[in-house]
Amino acid sequence: MGVFYLLNSLLRRYFKLDKLSFFKSNYVNDKHRKIEWILRFILIFGYLVMAIIMSSGEKTTTTFFFVTQFNRPGISESVFAEKYAENKNEYIPTLIQLGLLIIVVPTIFYTKIFGWFA
Repeated sequence: MGVFYLLNSLLRRYFKLDKLSFFKSNYVNDKHRKIEWILRFILIFGYLVMAIIMSSGEKTTTTFFFVTQFNRPGISESVFAEKYAENKNEYIPTLIQLGLLIIVVPTIFYTKIFGWFA
């Protein structure tokens, strides 16, 4: 978690972007807020479907679902930041963090945290 925070602060300093509040929802505009809430409700329904799939013992779809769940806010934020933000470089740190997250989360899932809890 600290690596992501450090990466975010370094990238924002490099691209000369404003510092974001840690606990604030960073919606670009009202349309972004509405779409984000629609995606949240879809994912709640997805959790119910995943509970059924997980009861059958399927593991690859659960990993895919959790990776998409972690990346959903960043994807929508980067798309709306690219289209509507005042500073056009606003989406770049988010995309770099998403790329790192796409690599780290499946690695942790499939290696059982590098064998620490095997």
